[in-house]
Amino acid sequence: MALSALAPRAHASLWPDVPDRIADALASPDVARRRAAAAEIAGVPAADALRFLKIALVDPDLDVRLAAAASAEKRGAVEIADWVVPWLTDPDARLREGACSYFAEVPQPRYVKVIARALGDADPKVRLAAVRALGASGSTDAVAPLLARLDDSSSKIRLAVARALGRLGDARAVTPLVSKVQDEAAEVRQAVVRALGDLADPRAAPSLVIALRDTAIEVEIEALASLGRLRAADAVPSIAPLASETGKKGASEGVRRAALGALGRIATPAAVDAIIKTFGSFEDAGAGVRGSPAREAAIASGATSVPALVAVLREGSGASAPAAASAAYALGRLRAPGAGEAIARAIRRGDVPLTVGLYALGAAGDTAQLPMCLEHVASPDRAVREQALGAAARLLDPEHPDGRAVEPLLASLELAQSASDRAEIATLLGRTGAERVAPVLVGLTASKDEPLRLAAIDALGTLRAAASGPALAKLLDDASGPVRFHAAVALARAGGADVTPEVIAKLSSAVEADRLAIALAIGGLLERNATLESIGAAKQLALTAVGPERDLVVLALGRAKGGASIAPLEEILRGAASDPDTRRAVAMALGAHGVDPAATPLLAALAADADPSVRAQAAWSLGAAGSAADAARLEKLVDDGAMSASANAVAALARAAARAT
Repeated sequence: MALSALAPRAHASLWPDVPDRIADALASPDVARRRAAAAEIAGVPAADALRFLKIALVDPDLDVRLAAAASAEKRGAVEIADWVVPWLTDPDARLREGACSYFAEVPQPRYVKVIARALGDADPKVRLAAVRALGASGSTDAVAPLLARLDDSSSKIRLAVARALGRLGDARAVTPLVSKVQDEAAEVRQAVVRALGDLADPRAAPSLVIALRDTAIEVEIEALASLGRLRAADAVPSIAPLASETGKKGASEGVRRAALGALGRIATPAAVDAIIKTFGSFEDAGAGVRGSPAREAAIASGATSVPALVAVLREGSGASAPAAASAAYALGRLRAPGAGEAIARAIRRGDVPLTVGLYALGAAGDTAQLPMCLEHVASPDRAVREQALGAAARLLDPEHPDGRAVEPLLASLELAQSASDRAEIATLLGRTGAERVAPVLVGLTASKDEPLRLAAIDALGTLRAAASGPALAKLLDDASGPVRFHAAVALARAGGADVTPEVIAKLSSAVEADRLAIALAIGGLLERNATLESIGAAKQLALTAVGPERDLVVLALGRAKGGASIAPLEEILRGAASDPDTRRAVAMALGAHGVDPAATPLLAALAADADPSVRAQAAWSLGAAGSAADAARLEKLVDDGAMSASANAVAALARAAARAT
């Protein structure tokens, strides 16, 4: 057991008198007090800890010394390594074990040869701790002495040696480990085959194949995993039968999963064929639109599996419906060229169940197959309808308008059997990017079903149609808080200059919970279509508003493109001589402009502000809006007395340098 298990966790906070109390206790004649104090060293500041450790490590009481070592272990205190080394040859086995335990948690490669001597200790606990210390050392010098203990009389030690050799990753260990594949202890055999997989040396493959016949199921599964990591193509004939093994439930399932996982990693044509032969059987049967070990193995095989999967879906292949379903699922997930067409043909022939086929089409990402998905968005079968809607959602991209979807979706909207289906269709209408659906979505915002209303509002935001602005602005007065919030967020993406003054005016009368959302809406409107009128309206509101409301408007002004908002921000700044919050907001708003010479004079003034938080924000914004000419100003801020300003100046210089390159 690691000594650190005996030490308490480091304290996030400490009473001021704790170091003094520990110091007094370590000098006490009461051994119980000294033991307790040594254990507390793990939680004190570093400078005190080192001082206390040097006292406790030479205490005449053995348990005090061990408790101190446990604290050092917990802290990762490398400074006391020289104090612990002599324990390796101490007559007391507890100290020898404690020293090895310390080096296992605080590795010291320079002491490997000294620690290695403990491998011959008469006490198996010491030998075990020494093995763990050598495994943690990371030194190749530890390999030879560890190999010498592969025949230790203790199975626990042989187990630890195998793990240590796997951890060290030295190829010299392969041949000796191969000789232990048939160790008498199952847990050792399991550790050995895992280590051989970790070492990733092809020479181990034949011995790992032998381990596939091990009487212990855990060893068999571990050998399969290691063969997979080795990508041992020659082992496929031995692995393939295990992928369809029958027998005791649980044991055989674990072997099948491990075998399929190994075949998926090996990913040769022969391995893929073995995977496909398991489609539609065992755990793969009835998987529907979920994954299965066989499907995931085919996907893990990557491009190698594509031709075989396409062949399964080919007309006349003779594949069963469950096997074809798994092939379609895997092919769709691989997003291979031509996958969508192969899946669509199999669906039309009825070879693949609609639910799985539609899921696979959506996963394949082939927009040419969108019409097939749209055919089923109004299906009377709910499972089919859900997959069709999901696939259409994945294939529709609002950044690339696709008018093909509009008519089928509008027709399905009329046939929809529930409000939830209508909500999903509304979402898809927004993703079409076709502005002609805006009136339909506006109409849905008047529905009595709130989820449908919210879906329609969000869809208008996705659509980004300027014509939807008045309807969304009206919803800012709705009785429902969620409706008001969603409308404000949608306005940030949709709506035109015609509604901007109206939305700005609503900010002062909005309830507090809505103000942030409305401010976001104003920012989005100004960013997309600011006019002198709308900028002027925002400025007037900022000059008359107070507190957070004013700061929100200032930040919204910062999103207006071009230099039209610089003068209003300057006017707001002149009136904020006694308000650091507003000055900080102006600095943040100026940073939103990007590189803009017009913003530099204001940021230069803010960089010299009396308030450190304002200077910090100005420094950050100079990194975004400033030019190379501002480097000297930022370098000056690096030496600012306020840590926040200094740190932001360093980051801003890095950002400016990145832009320059």
